[in-house]
Amino acid sequence: MVNANSVKFLKKGNMPTKKLELPNSLGYIKPTKKTISTEDHTNFQIFDCLFAKDKNHPIRYYDETNGEYIDLDRYQRKFDFHIFYNPSRNMLILDTNATIVKSFFKILKNLEEDQRIEVKTYKLDYEFIDQIFKTARTIRFKSSDQGVNSKTFSGNEVTINQEAIKAIKRDNVTSIIGVLDVKGQACTVSISKTGSIACYSSLPKALFNTGIDYPLLEFTVEVLKSLNLIN
Repeated sequence: MVNANSVKFLKKGNMPTKKLELPNSLGYIKPTKKTISTEDHTNFQIFDCLFAKDKNHPIRYYDETNGEYIDLDRYQRKFDFHIFYNPSRNMLILDTNATIVKSFFKILKNLEEDQRIEVKTYKLDYEFIDQIFKTARTIRFKSSDQGVNSKTFSGNEVTINQEAIKAIKRDNVTSIIGVLDVKGQACTVSISKTGSIACYSSLPKALFNTGIDYPLLEFTVEVLKSLNLIN
């Protein structure tokens, strides 16, 4: 099972102080009275979020009112998630996938000016990340080869491959998977330019001894610190 969060930073606007409805009933952001602190005392305000994303895929559902099946060419799927907001760093950590995050903030970017929220992603130094990882196992990068948009190289010595080295130096890498020490445990971690941080192995047991309700949030903060993306 892959555990993943998405990380963004506020670029323009402010987090709402009351429920913010998205147009066309596509969802909302609602501040809660709940806060959470990680072991290193990074404090987060918690926001409840809902987003309805269009799915262009045929489905059949049962209409209980009429007692019959109805075929649809498209539908909306609702996604519930949280935003954990750290005001001191203007950092947002979302417990949903990067595709939902991208669509969600695309709508927020186009709201009226007093409601508009724009975000940015961290700047990755993959040469530094490669040095921090115990082992880099997979690298995905952009390609200018004819008919090829991207390439993925895998292997225990992937970062000594000449084409992979060029991609790192030219800042063409879009994601990297490697082994990183988190809380004294070797974890297989993926980090991407879109802001997604994922754990492909079991979360470190030490995270569950802190009493935190969201161990993956603690994990994400630890990875960001390890990679010098936050202080």
